[in-house]
Amino acid sequence: MTKELLVNKLEQLEKEVTGLELYFFLKNDDIRLVELDKELSKNLKKQFLNEINQSFSSDVHYSLMEIDKIDDERANTYYYFDSENMYEKVNFLLDFAKEDNYEKFSLKENDLTDIKAFLIKIGNDRNNIILYKNKDGFNLLKKNTGIKFFKKGDKFTEVEGDILSINKKFDFLLIDDHLIIKNLNTLERTLAYTDVIHKKALDNIEIIKTLDFLENIDTLKKHLTTTRIAKKFNKVRSSPVIDIIKKDLDRVIDFIKRHPITKEKLKLNEEEKLILNTKISVEVFIKLLDDDYLQSELTKLLYDSKSKDGLKK
Repeated sequence: MTKELLVNKLEQLEKEVTGLELYFFLKNDDIRLVELDKELSKNLKKQFLNEINQSFSSDVHYSLMEIDKIDDERANTYYYFDSENMYEKVNFLLDFAKEDNYEKFSLKENDLTDIKAFLIKIGNDRNNIILYKNKDGFNLLKKNTGIKFFKKGDKFTEVEGDILSINKKFDFLLIDDHLIIKNLNTLERTLAYTDVIHKKALDNIEIIKTLDFLENIDTLKKHLTTTRIAKKFNKVRSSPVIDIIKKDLDRVIDFIKRHPITKEKLKLNEEEKLILNTKISVEVFIKLLDDDYLQSELTKLLYDSKSKDGLKK
């Protein structure tokens, strides 16, 4: 998925005749269709389409990257899953997108307090998107907590039932088989994606073991329990630096000895294996693997780059 492709798909969606369907995702994982009157459905669609446009239009400055490249230091970046790497907590959205036969929500069977998320489908049979909105994005005012009233004309009228208020924010957008993550906090904290991050880091450490470049891998493993470091480490799985270590280790050792940061922060033993014995050395090693230590072609000065994107040729 690229930004250009996402923008094109969303623009095409807005050109077509579309409707909106609202579903309650309940705490027992049941999904129920919500009956809406036409005016409410129209207003909800307008609200969410405006928010989508303000977030993802071509005029907005942002990057779109696969979830495995997640990095807290990158600004203005959305991450996405595809159908191959979704995990169990969000995988149900793919099934939901294919199913259109859900029972209607009934207050006789469930209570509004049973809601844990909203699912909003916008589009038509041929072309649609699905928004996931966590329960933090709406407010519920129960009738039995006090008298609720609103202004109608010149008078105030009592509300007969509970009040559900939904703001314009949403957490995820499913388009085709790609899930765009708009709110990382919901993914990581509410849906436990940090567990996935740590598991991937421990799996990826096997790649580093095969390099036989570290004196001791235990310090690296210890610091991968920190989510921020684990994210950075997972980014380097397909780094070209790993291939250089395999094929031309002397070149990497020479770079470590020359670069003003690595020569101060990284140490080699007598066998020229890398010593990782501090948190700083682990972070510098990960930045080395991520090829973050750059040299300007123009000035030949050396830099530490926090984040970078490859240029199109």
